[in-house]
Amino acid sequence: MDLSSRKVITYELSNRINKEIITRPLHRAIRERRPDKGLIFHSDQGSQYASKEVSNILRSKEFEQSKSRRGNCWDNAVAESFFKTIKTELLNYENLQTRSEAEMKIFEYIEMYYNTKRLHSSLGYLSPNILKKEKYIKFIMSTLLGAVHRIFNQLDSNLFLNDNFIFVSLQIYFIWISFFLLVILHFLTLFLLSFLSQFLPLDRKNNIQF
Repeated sequence: MDLSSRKVITYELSNRINKEIITRPLHRAIRERRPDKGLIFHSDQGSQYASKEVSNILRSKEFEQSKSRRGNCWDNAVAESFFKTIKTELLNYENLQTRSEAEMKIFEYIEMYYNTKRLHSSLGYLSPNILKKEKYIKFIMSTLLGAVHRIFNQLDSNLFLNDNFIFVSLQIYFIWISFFLLVILHFLTLFLLSFLSQFLPLDRKNNIQF
């Protein structure tokens, strides 16, 4: 789980608690997110997290391993909260008969509801995927505004020597043109992100909890 967006990145179901139940989803998460060096990998003190294979993966990627204090579930509060939520909203109400049925229901809950539709108070009552879209919109808009600002600075330096009337007229003209372009680009961005969100690369965050 990404602590920044509360998005469940990947997960693993197994009838055994061993190192593979950690190494497999960890490899998938790394391939999907491509996180930078210094990522904090936090977990409880389960033996599966202390395996040599898990430590080697984290060391090879230059990640920092963090573990909860012994007997202190609050250090792993976000993951524990998710476990409570999925039990309350799904598992307590489903009469699951087989492991394959459980896998399908959990997949549907995480991928079709929790990450996409469920509102999180810690995210300002947004879903993880909507939060990701908003971050892209803010990034694009800030980039566009920065470009417009640089253009105006260039215009100021180039037109200052000309007649003041021409300078003011051109500046107002470019301000209005830029404003309408930004509005159009804003709505185009909203449409494209809504339509193509599943193909967009994800943010590289620095905290993951297991």
